[in-house]
Formats: sequence, structure tokens, C-alpha cells
Amino acid sequence: MRGNFMDDVSEKIVVQYMSYVDEMIKAHRQIGDIINEKNEVTPQRINTALALYYKVHTTVIAEYQRQKIKYEAKALEYKAWEDERFQEAKKVVIDSYEEKKIKPSITEFQVQLRLSNKEEYQKRNLELIELEARMRFMLRLLEGLNRYDSILTTMSYNSRSEMKSLSLDERMNASPEGVYKNRIRSRVPINK
Repeated sequence: MRGNFMDDVSEKIVVQYMSYVDEMIKAHRQIGDIINEKNEVTPQRINTALALYYKVHTTVIAEYQRQKIKYEAKALEYKAWEDERFQEAKKVVIDSYEEKKIKPSITEFQVQLRLSNKEEYQKRNLELIELEARMRFMLRLLEGLNRYDSILTTMSYNSRSEMKSLSLDERMNASPEGVYKNRIRSRVPINK
């Protein structure tokens, strides 16, 4: 029965974590969605991603901090619980020694703590693991966004350069008298 309880708890924590990850990915997908339905990256999509970058970046920072605070608070709560249980375990171990001349080790107290509170101990540790995983996920997402900023900036510069070169080609092909009328000069002579 105990093994099943912990399997259920760990499965629940994995499901909670994965749903959190899915939620965060969906919430921040807009900035990474720069390929259009024709499988092209357009300057408009790049500019939209750049425009959304600040908002998404600050949201991810805020969410990381929120998860970090939750983790730290849960860690403090766990530490207080563990300290209380440690004292109880210490008393049990000391009382179990018949000879008062031998002193038990700290390891014996810790083992007694885990044995006496096995389910609660494991449940609390799994909760901490999940909160730490959330925090680390947000940190990795933040690191990815920082790299993505460089990629978007480079793509934007490349896009601008490409548009400028296309504009220059049009001007070079335009006839001198019709630059403003958008007449194109032909390289092949036209018979009049």
C-alpha cells in the first residue's frame, strides 16, 4: 500500500509539472511563432516577435521569481517540519540506547526521522522537487529567450539588408527620366 501511495503522489507531481510546462509554452508561444502558413519568415513576423519580446521577457522573469519564492517558502516550511521530526527521532533513538555511555550519531537520528515519517517525508521531498523543476524550467526558458533575442535581432538586420538591396536593384533598373513614375528601363532595346 505504501508503494502505491508514493507512486500516486509522484505521478500526480509529474502531471502537475507537465501541465505547468504546457501552460507556460502556450502562454509564450506567440513570440516564437515567426513562420507563416507558407513556411516563410517575413519581415512583419520578425518585427512582431521583436515587438512582443519585451512583454514576454518580463513576464517570464516575473514567473521565474514567483516560482523561486514558492520554492523558497516551501523549503522553509519543510525545514521547520524536518526540525520538529528530527527532535522526535532524536528522542526515540536516545531512549532506545540501553547503555547511556554510547552516544548515537546524527545519521541514526536522520534515519529514524525518515523511517518514522516515510510517506510524509517522501511527499514533501517530491513537492520540493516539483517546485525546483518549475523554477529551473523558467530559468532555462529565460536563458533561451536571451539567445532568441540575438537571433531575432540578426534576422531583423538581415531582413533590412535584403530589403535595401532589393530597393537598390529597382532603382538601378529604373529609367533616369521615370524614376519617380516607376518606369523600368529595359536592357533590351525596344523598337518604337
